[in-house]
Order: sequence, then structure tokens, then C-alpha cells
Amino acid sequence: MLIERSGPTVDGANCVPPGVDLIADLGTLSGDEVMKGLPDGSIVRFHYRGDAVDVFLYPAPSKAE
Repeated sequence: MLIERSGPTVDGANCVPPGVDLIADLGTLSGDEVMKGLPDGSIVRFHYRGDAVDVFLYPAPSKAE
């Protein structure tokens, strides 16, 4: 379960069978204060593996101006 501490929001809740790693993805939206500075459409992936959580950032391509 992912909880954003700035408000009473649960961003992701998943169940997986034993032996399967839990993965949760959060996408960025325009005006998102939590992920400020990332291009819209970027993904932050949390990968829980028993005693550790790995975090991966997949930034969306910047829009040409």
C-alpha cells in the first residue's frame, strides 16, 4: 500500500500471491506537488522485495517547445 503523507490518499494497494514481488507505479500529472519537476507522464515505480524497496524513475520525454 502506498500512502501520500500530505493527505489521506492511498495511491496504490495491491495483493500478490506468495513468492511474487509487489510492484506499484505512480504517474505524474500537471501541477503534482509531490513529483514537482518531472515531465507529465513520468512514472515512479516502487518494487518491494521482502526486506527492501527499490525505486525506479522513468521520465517521460520532454515536450518540444
